Amino acid sequence: MKLWYYLVQFTWGILQNLAGCFWFLCCLRKKHSIYHGAILTRVRMKRFSGGWTFGCFIFLTEPMEPRTEHDILIHEYGHTIQSLILGPVWSLVVGLPSMLWCNLPPFQRLRRRKGIPYSRLYCEGWANRLGQKVLKEKQYRDV
Repeated sequence: MKLWYYLVQFTWGILQNLAGCFWFLCCLRKKHSIYHGAILTRVRMKRFSGGWTFGCFIFLTEPMEPRTEHDILIHEYGHTIQSLILGPVWSLVVGLPSMLWCNLPPFQRLRRRKGIPYSRLYCEGWANRLGQKVLKEKQYRDV
């Protein structure tokens, strides 16, 4: 199964995996591990807490509370599955909308002011559902 995962990631999903590989190489001195076949890199960042994914490369900020880390890992793994499904269009269908929804101040204010969950954006809720389904694990809270 893992052979299939990597074969599809590095053929059909080559674009986002090249970006992930670039970030991986930039973080070569950081802590790395394998999370259900995905390559997990732990980084320290001052202004951002959470995770992001490019293909089969997951980047997670630390330190993080264990339940939060659990939920974010499931969510980010869901993005790796989206990469398998969408291949070359992942960046446009998931990557760009996700990056904008997460980082643009107007969206951050809207979510905070109206109490809109992060998973309200189609690709984020889909990542939660895929991660839970494939990993057969539940999240403690909505990510």
